[in-house]
Amino acid sequence: AFIYPQWGQTGAAVKANGANDDQHELLGLSRIYGDRLTVYRQQLAKKSSLMAEGHRFGTLVLSTHGFFNEAKPLHSGILLAGESESAALVTVEDIFNLKINAKLVSLGVCEVGRGHIQDGEGLMGFTRAWQYAGAQQLMVTLWNVEHDSTSQLSINFHAHLTTHSATVALHKAKIAVLRSNSQYGKEQTSRAHPFFWAPFVLYAM
Repeated sequence: AFIYPQWGQTGAAVKANGANDDQHELLGLSRIYGDRLTVYRQQLAKKSSLMAEGHRFGTLVLSTHGFFNEAKPLHSGILLAGESESAALVTVEDIFNLKINAKLVSLGVCEVGRGHIQDGEGLMGFTRAWQYAGAQQLMVTLWNVEHDSTSQLSINFHAHLTTHSATVALHKAKIAVLRSNSQYGKEQTSRAHPFFWAPFVLYAM
């Protein structure tokens, strides 16, 4: 499933965002998965949809905004659609209460791979929560990411998954990103810097 909400120029299945670059990712995933792809977009990309229907899918892709709360890691958040911020914000605590059957969860969301070591608990954050919820494999980010390069990596990653393991697919997707360029107006900037491709890491149960 691909869930993405729309935040003016932002929106994954679960993908969140409605800008042209999100359309690019949506079209890319559609070419890969065809009619097997279920899309939750804009106002359908709700927290309630993820919590109620996330268990239906073997692959979950979320592309939206997120943040890590180092002081209170259970309050770290992934922002989906909703009537209010509290209704749209998916916290680490929410994911601990979620039950899914996904072979893969792919999170194109800033900082969701970070965690905080708590006495008696170990590393606390989204990575632990999604694995507890049932994700067999989990791709996350370790810092804030650029949307265009994240979209490109996501498409390449899922394309290579059709013929390779997740580890190899991520490796190949990273190489594709670092050999590409970002377009800012009339200028192109190389994505060879690790900022663009290094934050993506894969965990497996």
